[in-house]
Amino acid sequence: MRGVVMETQFRTGQSISPPEQPMGDGKTIMIVEDDVAIGSMLVEMLRQETCYRPVHVTTGEQALSAVSSVHPHLLLLDYRLPDMTGINVYTEVMNNQQAPPPAIMMSACFPTRLLATDRLTYLQKPFELDLLLEKIDQLVESEEKKI
Repeated sequence: MRGVVMETQFRTGQSISPPEQPMGDGKTIMIVEDDVAIGSMLVEMLRQETCYRPVHVTTGEQALSAVSSVHPHLLLLDYRLPDMTGINVYTEVMNNQQAPPPAIMMSACFPTRLLATDRLTYLQKPFELDLLLEKIDQLVESEEKKI
């Protein structure tokens, strides 16, 4: 599974298929970021600072392939991906998942007029990591209240 960096792969360097259920009580956050340095930093930050289980993919196609098996509780999407936009990924997930997760769109230049849903939050790059963590917690907690 080339391009997929998970918490376990980050430490061991080996590709391991994601388990059916998140480890421990952690919720799964899927990071869709083509810049490997940024993606790795986000994986490490989530692993060290939260109980969330990060899963990192580098293309929109990888995200769409993985979302049905990973079942993320939140998508963290880069807007500009090599094969499609983060909006394209989000739209596909919304149209094809029975219970689509909320998402945070990250970009230095995002057309904010595209924020037509309350399930999609925008963060302009660069952003403070504390702000990102706060938004992640808010969205995951608001989803838990709906269940």
